Amino acid sequence: MRDGLSPSRPPVLPGTAPSRRSPPPRRTPLMPTYLYKDLNTGEIYELVQHMRDDPYTEHPETGAPVKRVLSRPAIAFKGSGFYVNDSRKSGGEGGGGE
Repeated sequence: MRDGLSPSRPPVLPGTAPSRRSPPPRRTPLMPTYLYKDLNTGEIYELVQHMRDDPYTEHPETGAPVKRVLSRPAIAFKGSGFYVNDSRKSGGEGGGGE
């Protein structure tokens, strides 16, 4: 403390609030996660690797033979226009099976 004042702090710019917490450190790099199946046991693993890397042929830690498994992406269609009845005109005009 200087002259009974609070300890010196870095200056705060006008219009900004001082940050009380820093963001948590990233534990893993931002790379895609792929599913791999152990060919001996059938167990499924999630392995992180770069998109440009060749697929693993063996587990990096155990050395067991593995094969990449494709999974369905999680896609949610929201809004109008995704159903058959959204694009039809009401009133029954213009051909149809009725």
